Amino acid sequence: RWGPPQEKARSRQEVVQAEVAAAAWLDEDALRVRARAKFLVRRGERSTFNIRLPGATPELTVTGANLASWTRQGDLIVITTTAPVKGAFEVRLEWRQPFGAAGASIQLPEPQGVSALTGWLTLGGSAEVLLTPSADARLRTTAISSLPEHARAIGDVAPAAAWTGRGALNVKALQLE
Repeated sequence: RWGPPQEKARSRQEVVQAEVAAAAWLDEDALRVRARAKFLVRRGERSTFNIRLPGATPELTVTGANLASWTRQGDLIVITTTAPVKGAFEVRLEWRQPFGAAGASIQLPEPQGVSALTGWLTLGGSAEVLLTPSADARLRTTAISSLPEHARAIGDVAPAAAWTGRGALNVKALQLE
């Protein structure tokens, strides 16, 4: 098929879609967050994936099949695979962040260089502590029942509230008597 050179080059570029499911819950004096990022390389192949995760996460771990290495470069997590990916690739991220009287902000990991991104974030409850969230404008409240099963089952605590989109969730705690 004939077309301008720029159009031909664009048609050969890779097409990558991503979805991220994350869960957060209170674990003693910290918020524990577990996320799963799934990439689907629909056209082309890729051996490096980038995920933006702002904020200090000193206890961050990244695991997954076909994962050769990962590095942190500021707010960017750079993931290298053992072999180029055609099709699906998945990594799990887990971290703890301090949770004091001022609360904490949970940032949904955001894959970079993708053509489409879907994200879900759940917040787990506790019988002793009521977590009070406020989301930024890019996150929308959603029904827990509307989440895919893998997004509901990612945390150690059953979700009490859920959001979809991209962005951050600010969380404070109210001690229940």
